[in-house]
Amino acid sequence: MRNTWKKTAAFLLAFTLAAVPLSQTGAKDGLFGGRSIVAHATSNISENGINISGNDSGTISSDMTCTELGLLDYATLTINKGITLTLNINDDGDFNLFDNSKIELHGELVGSVSYEDYTWGRNSYINVYLSDGAKYTVTGLSFGEEDNYLRYYGYDAATDGNGTVGVKNGDTAVTSESIGYKTTTYTYTATPASGYKFKNWTKGAGGEVIGTDASIDVTCEQNGQYQVYANFEEDVVVAPTMTNASVTLGDDLALNFYVDNITDATGYTVMFDGACDENGTQVALTEKDGKFFATANVNAKDFKENIAATLYKDGVATDVTLTSSVDAYLTALLATDGLDDKTKAMVTSAQLYGLAADEYFNETDNNVAAKLTAYMTAANISDTAINAALTPYAPTFTSDDAKVSMVLNSKIKLRVYSDNGANENGFGKYSEAAGLTPLTLAQPQAIDGFTVSGYTWVYRVLNNTASEAKDVNMAKALFAYMSAAQKLAVVDVASVTITNAPTEALFVNSTGTLTATVSPDSATDKTVVWSSSDPDYVSINAETGEYTVMGKKGYGSATITATATNGTEDTSDDVSATCTITGKVTYTSLSAGTVLHVGDTFYAGKVCFNTKPLTTFLDSYGAITLVEDDGCYKFKRGNNGTMPNVTAYKVKDNTDGIYITGGSGTSSDRFTLAVHTK
Repeated sequence: MRNTWKKTAAFLLAFTLAAVPLSQTGAKDGLFGGRSIVAHATSNISENGINISGNDSGTISSDMTCTELGLLDYATLTINKGITLTLNINDDGDFNLFDNSKIELHGELVGSVSYEDYTWGRNSYINVYLSDGAKYTVTGLSFGEEDNYLRYYGYDAATDGNGTVGVKNGDTAVTSESIGYKTTTYTYTATPASGYKFKNWTKGAGGEVIGTDASIDVTCEQNGQYQVYANFEEDVVVAPTMTNASVTLGDDLALNFYVDNITDATGYTVMFDGACDENGTQVALTEKDGKFFATANVNAKDFKENIAATLYKDGVATDVTLTSSVDAYLTALLATDGLDDKTKAMVTSAQLYGLAADEYFNETDNNVAAKLTAYMTAANISDTAINAALTPYAPTFTSDDAKVSMVLNSKIKLRVYSDNGANENGFGKYSEAAGLTPLTLAQPQAIDGFTVSGYTWVYRVLNNTASEAKDVNMAKALFAYMSAAQKLAVVDVASVTITNAPTEALFVNSTGTLTATVSPDSATDKTVVWSSSDPDYVSINAETGEYTVMGKKGYGSATITATATNGTEDTSDDVSATCTITGKVTYTSLSAGTVLHVGDTFYAGKVCFNTKPLTTFLDSYGAITLVEDDGCYKFKRGNNGTMPNVTAYKVKDNTDGIYITGGSGTSSDRFTLAVHTK
């Protein structure tokens, strides 16, 4: 499991917005090149073409077909009510509406204009007037820039009013339908063509935004003064980039390169150049959580080596490239703000592991020993603590019958050599567990009848006086790496709540069990430890939460604490909750005439309770409870649970306790007790 830290010729739909650049090539006499409109002295309207000069106007009062239409700056072409103008423009540059030109359409405009065949200037319009009973179809056209408009006007023939009611897409909305003198709601749709995107719907000269979708419902009323139209804006296409990397510390050691500004990975690959398993090959992009990336698997010994990633499109290299290394990424990550302690420990230990591997295999001086000492000191981890932590992982076999080793490539492997007979590698036959993560590496693995873990190898190295310094550094680095991974995997307890604390005082000798809820549900260890501020008043079982209201020194309150320990000896991240349990007694004073029943308790501070036969209960005895024991009524002392060695009061039929017949309980006037008859 990977856990990455830290990726047609003609348009069939009319009014599709298209960005049409003004070409500078073609015939020299063309305004923008090609077969563009040439200025005329007067307006020219004929079957061969309609060309209206700048600041001039022309009107079409009969049906006609034209193969060329051009309106220069501030030119106006009006098509009268009931008239159909059919366009058949299929050559480059034959449909041109330049700046501030407009077509006033009271009739019908039909035909086709292909994508390459038109030019739109700024602020050019086609205004369609929805006169009663008229056809008002416009098909086959596409808009150019973002300030070109197709506007539909509600038209009242009697008053010549003109309320603009919207933009429609194609000939599917209101063609051949009269809206005249009635209120009608239409849904209009505007679809931008290549190069532009829909921005919003606006109303009125002030441009009030009334919608942001590509369609809108508009109500057309008689004499309505709506001016509603669609706006478009240029859709800027951002080129792909590679600006991000990340490191995988999972079942492999990997460096991931992210490709930004793409939504589809089709055709994209990344070529890797450097010390990685994928060197010289093009790797397909992987998508996760909406991000695209390519992965280079890196051996531990190549931790510091740079890898260059180049983006390819359809097999061709682009100029998008990024160079990084595992060490460079982790160094940059440690320099960022906001890393929590567990993550920082994981990143630091991973870097130490890589530097130790580089030192081990490449004989590079990375000053690993000093860096490990600094790390262990900061984490308050001594060599003694390391050995103590490793003791449970000591191997059950001796060096004579088997040995354990580790393979530190892009995928970590744990091996057990159970045959000392030499083979091609000089170590004998082995079995292995492959693809271990930093977390599972620390967990026991059953290999060839032996149970070992990464800690087993570390233990053997650190407890072997013949181990070389680089072996010791590698072992300590791996210990830190695995330990940090275990701590990172632990989900801390955020809070603990006692759910059933008593709300009233409880009689001495009462018992119960407190329960606690630990949050979040995903917490790795929900162990709760219970404690009492004064066990002489209320005692509690540390593990189960079972409590007893004690009477050892009378009665009073104790604070009960439930502590969630996160399963570790470190108390810095413990969280706790408290409640108060208060004890009480049946009597705080006694007098002649009082009947004490089994279970009744009494306590009156420092008063001496003296009885006949002679028994003295001092305050140091705590609360006193009347109990029935071996057929007799007896008094149980609260401090030690013993009963006075006096003549017991025999339990007889129809008796239910002890009756105080007289006296005050003082040393000179003792209480006189008798068995109480029901």
